[in-house]
Amino acid sequence: MDAEEALRFVEDLIRNTGERPLNDLQRAVFQGSWQGKGYKQIHKEIHRDRGHVVELDHIMRNVGPKLWRTLSNVLSRASGEIVTVRKDSLQGPVEQSRDRLNSSTNRGSSTNGDCREPDIDLDPAELATLEMFWSPKTINRVQSWGQAPDVTLFRGRSRELAELQQWIEEDCRLVTLFGMAGIGKTTLSVKLAEAVRDQFEFVIWRSLDCSALGKQPPTLTKLLTDLIQVLSDQQDTRSDLSSFLEYLRNSRCLIVLDGVEAVFQTGVLSGVYREGYEGYGELLRRIGSTYHLSCLVLTSREKPREIEASEGESAPVRSQELQGLRDLEAQEFLAAKGTFLGSDYDWRTLIRRYDGNPTFLQQVAITIANAFGRDIAEFLEYQRDTAIFVGEIRTVLDAQLNRLSDLERTIIGELARKQEPASLEEIFQFVTQPISRHRLLEVLLSLVRRSLLESKSSPYLLHPLVMEYVSEYLVAS
Repeated sequence: MDAEEALRFVEDLIRNTGERPLNDLQRAVFQGSWQGKGYKQIHKEIHRDRGHVVELDHIMRNVGPKLWRTLSNVLSRASGEIVTVRKDSLQGPVEQSRDRLNSSTNRGSSTNGDCREPDIDLDPAELATLEMFWSPKTINRVQSWGQAPDVTLFRGRSRELAELQQWIEEDCRLVTLFGMAGIGKTTLSVKLAEAVRDQFEFVIWRSLDCSALGKQPPTLTKLLTDLIQVLSDQQDTRSDLSSFLEYLRNSRCLIVLDGVEAVFQTGVLSGVYREGYEGYGELLRRIGSTYHLSCLVLTSREKPREIEASEGESAPVRSQELQGLRDLEAQEFLAAKGTFLGSDYDWRTLIRRYDGNPTFLQQVAITIANAFGRDIAEFLEYQRDTAIFVGEIRTVLDAQLNRLSDLERTIIGELARKQEPASLEEIFQFVTQPISRHRLLEVLLSLVRRSLLESKSSPYLLHPLVMEYVSEYLVAS
């Protein structure tokens, strides 16, 4: 087959399997790759012959990888077995798939010696027969969920989930979910993995926070040993980063690491690795900067500095700060706890008082059910105008605040006393402890990375629930 024949073959398959047709740019990349041309040469010819204005980086990092993934899925579906298409091995998989397809549909060489390429425009009956040999499970050879929680009762987060799925479809290599403790990062990461697993050959979910088991988080070497074992079907005992990246290049893998804050130090500014865990920084840098077919998803109470340095709206590294549930989502979430009495105003007040935090709302729901006859208005009246920190809420907030450095504690203490947003200059003026402007900015950025400060606009605002909790602590002390 020459490039034109090969292109007709795959486009017929794409049309019959319901995939989106190839565009001119994808056709040019396919034909050039079939002829053994590199991305740079293809890029020059696109500019010269077709007049397309497109960046070489976009072709290499987006157009090409998405094309090879589409062809892998289409050829796997058509041939009834897993087919992996890469730029440097394009002809073999396409020609082998054509031969298998010709054999299965009795369209091989004709008896009269006519050696023309057969018409492979599949009719619905033939396509249905081939689909018996293919299902998403065929592509998803391995799923390893570790200690991932059950998300059967997952509610809300439709916007966040849609955005994360879109990023993965756009071939993001490194995605970070960060936010306050209890906000739902872990649950969303599991739901995301379930939603996109059909796009990956391997899905692996692991938690780095082993404190509940009385254990330390795994070192990078231990983690890579585990991941490579899964990716190699227990055949490869290597534990180095380069070997791991080789697997990410050769297969489409989704790796989720939950609780990344466990490898960061406490008592210092955010994003500083614990002794013996510095290798995680190199992992994030290499995952984000190295070309591969896979995606690493992180969840953390602290946004890693490596993410901050390389993320962008169109970059392969992106982050999402998870906020509280919206009013209707929170109401649906609490409905799983049973029926509660309350007006729309009562519901809205309750949800916003606890910032839509699912963990906090769940604890409050238990309190309302057990002590207030499920009457939200009665609970709010008892509260007056302040939040009551019951059950796990206090534990979660303590854990978050215990990670802070002394300077961070000083800053949030001053902001809690002020009880209103403050500009950088205002904060510099009212902080009594001697501090340079440079150091103050570092501290504020650290608090932003921890999701304790809101900085969407110019004034800095302490997270409302944190402000209330810190104020209560200051009064008590």
